[in-house]
Amino acid sequence: GKISYRIRNLIWDALLFFNHSSPRLTGRPPADISGTIVVSLHRNGMFDLFLVRSLWPPVLALTSVQWHQNFFTRWLIGGVGVTRAKDRCQKIQVENHEALDRCAELLKSGRAVGIAPEGSSQLGPGHLPFQKAAARVAAKVLETKPEVRVVPASPVYLKAWAWRSPVELYVGPELVFKAGQSMNEIHREIVKALEAISLKAPDLPSLMNRQAVAWELSQLPGGPKSFSGVLLESLEELLRRLAEVYSEFHSQLAPGYDFFGALVLSKPGQPLNQNSGPPSIFDQVSLQILEAVNALARLIIWPAHR
Repeated sequence: GKISYRIRNLIWDALLFFNHSSPRLTGRPPADISGTIVVSLHRNGMFDLFLVRSLWPPVLALTSVQWHQNFFTRWLIGGVGVTRAKDRCQKIQVENHEALDRCAELLKSGRAVGIAPEGSSQLGPGHLPFQKAAARVAAKVLETKPEVRVVPASPVYLKAWAWRSPVELYVGPELVFKAGQSMNEIHREIVKALEAISLKAPDLPSLMNRQAVAWELSQLPGGPKSFSGVLLESLEELLRRLAEVYSEFHSQLAPGYDFFGALVLSKPGQPLNQNSGPPSIFDQVSLQILEAVNALARLIIWPAHR
């Protein structure tokens, strides 16, 4: 009932806000997601689900059947249970075609359904292979409906392994599929949309550097309002933008002193960390430089511009 639903929402919100700071929707979230498939990248286990369900309460997720094995987790997590390969190894199983049929029926009735095509999560510099569950559900809906909408989303954590890490749910452009489109065609378009909003880096240190720089940019007066969108840019471009934003307040720090020379790369257009080897000296010192600049900005710039 409504009381149970509200209690569950409060628990989701409490878990999300206890573990992460400033959760919010960014990008291009549609005003109405009724009857929409939300396809989400999977970064941080169940916290991804809490993020989506807290910021978009109408979304009913396709979740692992492992969460449906007892009353409490079945009530708390909810959604439609599906069997993954790792669930079969534990001898936990449901009929997946029935789960996908259930998702299609929910969409036809106007409910929003969330699906993570990777099927599992990792905090690495890239994403896992995409499965076709979302495309199968969309194709089932198109058997009786003229169109179905799909919205790609990406949970973006500044430091997913740290307590109270800032987090945003970045939403990409909406996709609209029409009756007659094949499942494989739908899957290709979904993969392309998820790739476009995926955080990609050659190695984990490079990804962490980009996250730190994007966060610094988003916190400055005149910088972007969120860190998730700018994370799609290269580290080189992020550092250039950071130097430009800081330079607007250069006179506040030290008039006539080239404080930002260390942040400007000497070889424009050359990507950083082209292989998975050890981080360059630039990568290793960039975070230390940014922390020092940020400390000065907090003491000198911010009080005068809030």
